[in-house]
Amino acid sequence: MKKFVFVILFIGSFLLCKAQTDSTKISLNKPITLHGNIWKGVKYSYGGSNNVDIRKIRTMLNIDNQNTVLLKQAQNAKLISRITAVVGGICVGFGLNSYLSQADFNVPLVVSGAALIGVSLPLSSLSVSKMKKAVGRYNTK
Repeated sequence: MKKFVFVILFIGSFLLCKAQTDSTKISLNKPITLHGNIWKGVKYSYGGSNNVDIRKIRTMLNIDNQNTVLLKQAQNAKLISRITAVVGGICVGFGLNSYLSQADFNVPLVVSGAALIGVSLPLSSLSVSKMKKAVGRYNTK
């Protein structure tokens, strides 16, 4: 009985994972469209299909060395932006929590957290602009 349940769960999980894969066929003659901004996030559409898997978009955009460099720079800026935003949010939240719990208000912690959040915004904008350049280069080739 245990083997039967295991086999059913294994087959079910395989089918569930298979159903979640993107079945969009990639051909190199359709343009990629970039939607969104630093507030909403970036979404891609390709050939009428919305929310195409980012891994497929990255493989499509690796057409030459310059696009590969743009993609790496965009990914690095996005990663650093997210890390600084999270750390800044933790600093601001911890500082405000100490103020609301009638403890000493830690002004340097709140100010440094706000500064980190402020630094993350231009980095996120840089990431979006690099991705737009890479998509523009792909669409013109």
